[in-house]
Amino acid sequence: MKKILIDNIVEKLGFDECLFPKLIPIPTMDKMRYLDGLPEGMYYCSAPKRDPEVFNKFKNELAINREIPMDLLKSGLKDPAYVLAAAQCEPFYEFLSHEVIDEKDLPIKFYDKSGWTYRWESGGAKGIDRVHEFQRIELVWIDKPEETSEIRDFTLELSHELATKLELEWYTEIGDDPFYLEGRKVENRGIEFPDVPKYEMRLKVPGQEKGVAVVSANVHGTHFTEGFSIREAHKHTLWTGCTGLGLTRWLFGFLAQKGFDENNWPELIKNQYKKTKIPKILTWPKSKE
Repeated sequence: MKKILIDNIVEKLGFDECLFPKLIPIPTMDKMRYLDGLPEGMYYCSAPKRDPEVFNKFKNELAINREIPMDLLKSGLKDPAYVLAAAQCEPFYEFLSHEVIDEKDLPIKFYDKSGWTYRWESGGAKGIDRVHEFQRIELVWIDKPEETSEIRDFTLELSHELATKLELEWYTEIGDDPFYLEGRKVENRGIEFPDVPKYEMRLKVPGQEKGVAVVSANVHGTHFTEGFSIREAHKHTLWTGCTGLGLTRWLFGFLAQKGFDENNWPELIKNQYKKTKIPKILTWPKSKE
């Protein structure tokens, strides 16, 4: 599925591959305004203090009681300094922070397929369509306003074409205003916002009213260029955009519609599919009985 998404969407639009870090400093999240929007939706990371005395006590108590002494563990940790990547595009804006770009060198288009996105879904986690850790391909770009919107629309159109090739039922809707825009809207700094900041493409899922969102296609206006002080050499306006291709959710939506019988799969999938050897384990999977 990953190769199909890259071949049919990403490479057709000329994005360059990058490996984005997944451990994001909290100040970066603040510049993104995620701390204003959804601070309760991220995993926070604390580095250990490297205090041998504290951790010797921890290990001794663990050895004696065989219960994890959480209070001792907490005392050996520094304050949270990072979050696990909740958007996957964060390093792109930090990379360009306080830089100057000449519009003749635009667009800059990167994509990251290297790993995971982490979100604390709390009680909302279910199945494989809404999980705490999921695979995603993230496309991020910067350009002049009109061109930024055009790139977003192209990512959406190619997603539609691919879903049709895969013989899937889909629809697209205007998404709710992204939560991270709220913090910037109240700053009164002349931030430009697009008329439609977000489109969501969904695959239909039997028994579910809304199906599963597999594409989030966004234009941010000057939200990130202002927040990260990204400038154009002639003082022209720059916008950014991002499209997330939810790899795990594409897989879920495909299997929900097509099932696990490969005879029912379209040729595009059959041509890429390779069987994985399943290990023989006496107690797994559990029998239906």
